[in-house]
Amino acid sequence: MARLAVALSLLLLSAPGFAADRPAPLNDFVRQKLFEVLAKSEASRFGNLEQQVLSMVGREDLFASFLMQRPTCEPERANGVPVDPIETIVARAASARLVIINEAHHDSQGRAFIASLLGALRKKGFAFYAAETFYPSIGAREPPWALMSDGFYLVEPVFGMTVRRARAFGFTFVPYEAMVLSSHGGDSRARMIEREETQARNLDERLLKAHPTARALVHAGHDHVFERPTARDFYGVETMASRLKRIGGADPLTIEQTYYASPIDRPVICALPPDSERAALTDIVIALPPVDFVDKRPAWRRGLGQKPVAIPIGLRAQATASIVEARLADEPDEAVPVDRLLVRPGETLPMLLAPGRYRVESWTRERGWSAPVTVVVD
Repeated sequence: MARLAVALSLLLLSAPGFAADRPAPLNDFVRQKLFEVLAKSEASRFGNLEQQVLSMVGREDLFASFLMQRPTCEPERANGVPVDPIETIVARAASARLVIINEAHHDSQGRAFIASLLGALRKKGFAFYAAETFYPSIGAREPPWALMSDGFYLVEPVFGMTVRRARAFGFTFVPYEAMVLSSHGGDSRARMIEREETQARNLDERLLKAHPTARALVHAGHDHVFERPTARDFYGVETMASRLKRIGGADPLTIEQTYYASPIDRPVICALPPDSERAALTDIVIALPPVDFVDKRPAWRRGLGQKPVAIPIGLRAQATASIVEARLADEPDEAVPVDRLLVRPGETLPMLLAPGRYRVESWTRERGWSAPVTVVVD
């Protein structure tokens, strides 16, 4: 790693040792899946859920080829220059009560784009933020940080950053996921229909009916944002956005950002033929830049002001895989970390941290948590 103008102050906060009573990082299901992934030797064998788990521990590089497979699109232009996606979305949302945008659960870059959209929408009167991942508990507690217990995908650091930003802008949080186990057993199509209907009705009841003048950003996953079903992508099932439009009577501004890659180094709006499938499914199609990696970490995160910072020597496990987490120094263990990184034996990888004071710890299956170390990034 190149020399950096980063000042590091390393201070052991307690005598060397390991915390025995603190819960392990992530939940049991995710940890089990993670160690199953570590036992595999071929990235091509990583399924969608495995990619999601790897993204939670900062290792998108292990399935980088999947992130490079998106086709590029021609940007929408004004006076020969690609239009600004944020300005365009805000302008087109002027008469909309709902903006529904999707993400690919394994690609945190989409969450960073949503985070960049929050401030502009808040200025235009959008006061509610609903996300598929939110557990009902999120509305009951409002610390400035995101909590590990507030959502499945929320434990990923960029999602945590997005929630932090939404809290700072004063958004009210709305959970809408179908939290009750389906009664349809092995009938996957019936379960899918039930979930889409429940999500739509939850949003109708908790947003449109409960707050008749509310304007909200709805953060969904993948195909839930589509305004009509597609046999190829969703087995012909009417999706959440389509059902919500029909049930609630409000025409949402729908935004897709999981299919195309930008031909330049920033997000663009795709200029698609009106009769193309993606243009027919949503109102706006965003293309994110291809993900490049520096030291096996996503380069786009440095564009957020994050700097590569070496893991303190005392936290580097030599013979086993470890999970390293960095939190702002005054935040509790329950807060979603600012960075989380899986480090396998023999690897030297940097954390990615904005200027600030952090508490950094590592965890292994064999020894549990390390003693914390303070890291200051200037």
